[in-house]
Amino acid sequence: PIQSAMAPPRRCWLIGAYHKTGCVLAVKLLTLLNRRKYVRVEGTLPTPLPTVGSAAAFSHYWFSPNVSSLAELDADYRFLHLARDPAELVASAP
Repeated sequence: PIQSAMAPPRRCWLIGAYHKTGCVLAVKLLTLLNRRKYVRVEGTLPTPLPTVGSAAAFSHYWFSPNVSSLAELDADYRFLHLARDPAELVASAP
């Protein structure tokens, strides 16, 4: 959906990690940066993602992320991805 020019943008900051690949680091970062309980999601992101837009930055921990579901997220998002095998991920920039 297109947002009204008057509506504030819906924002979401996610930290995603896998078992034995940064999951402890991700939880500790969220605790330090957010200083309150974080929302934990797993696998494919639920649509709509609970608390998007009303949550503070660094309030979502995404365990075992299905990155392809980011395309469905109706928000201005930032995603820190602690990748299991970074060589398998291909990133390109203009």
